Amino acid sequence: ELFPLLRECGVADIEINPPPEHMSEAAAQAYQALEAGFRCHFHAPYPVNFPVRDYNGSGKAASEEIFRNLFDLALECAVRQGSPSVINLHGAAGKLGRYDPIELRRATRDFLRWAVGVVGDYPVKLALETMFYSTTTYRVGQFGSEILDIVKEVGGKALGLGLDMGHCARYERDSGVPYELSDDFIKRVTHAHLHDIDPNGVDHVPLLYGNVGYDGYLPWLARRHYQGVVVLELDYEPLKQAGDPGEILRLSAQRARQAWKGIGPGERR
Repeated sequence: ELFPLLRECGVADIEINPPPEHMSEAAAQAYQALEAGFRCHFHAPYPVNFPVRDYNGSGKAASEEIFRNLFDLALECAVRQGSPSVINLHGAAGKLGRYDPIELRRATRDFLRWAVGVVGDYPVKLALETMFYSTTTYRVGQFGSEILDIVKEVGGKALGLGLDMGHCARYERDSGVPYELSDDFIKRVTHAHLHDIDPNGVDHVPLLYGNVGYDGYLPWLARRHYQGVVVLELDYEPLKQAGDPGEILRLSAQRARQAWKGIGPGERR
């Protein structure tokens, strides 16, 4: 029932977020999506169970094992769908006072160097995602210049940036200043996430509340000839609570398409 609705909404690509202990379940989901005619991409497990922050210590073996399994699945999907599969991932994160931001950046950089070497020339892309601000936890990606520098330093045609518009909006809300974005940043964006934030501050919700300036971000990407995927990243519970899930999904997809075409109240310059 889901696949026909997604097609009706104009969806052509699906992103799967597999927990490491259920990689076979993720593979089954990917195969179903491929057979239904969709292209597949993946969100690497979140830092709590993807120990990039400890990559230069106790987390090295676990990080590499998880990524190899994910890479194998992404490569199989890329071959079957005839186009690259993107693995979107968060940089290292850790509690301030326990983890040094410099070490977290170094761990992220070193992990990505290894990952880019594993990917090589295969049709799999990596996207290092923009993150939000916190006074208690440092997340590599909460500063645009930071992850731009990492991507430049690591290099390789497989590695790009992931623009999460909701995370950028959360950063601006909580820090009081705009998220750092530039033309140099945008030209390296290979993957994008789109969602709204509800009045209680919950993100990954449908495009109903106007708390994420996607009507500015999407035309901005379009003007700069962005060729990647824009993922409507929604949790099911908020989708269900907002009303009929099918209707809410249709409305969100329609608003995203209109914003891409510049039909909206504002634009990012």
